[in-house]
Amino acid sequence: MNYIEEENKYVLNNFNLIDILDFTKNNRVEIIIGTDHLYQCFINYKKGDGCYATSLTPLYALLIGIKQYNKNKP
Repeated sequence: MNYIEEENKYVLNNFNLIDILDFTKNNRVEIIIGTDHLYQCFINYKKGDGCYATSLTPLYALLIGIKQYNKNKP
């Protein structure tokens, strides 16, 4: 199984620039590469918070991170 290809398919089918722009107007979003060389998505990070998504590709981390944040809004 090619996990990067699967993530890219998800991004192609779910990427909505308007939604991302609207979300980032009100939230601080950071995509970093962790020590495990995976992309991590942090949203409105405060000390002690974890990331909302980890993945092989940055856009997948972004989309899943936003989805998880909205699902578990503080």
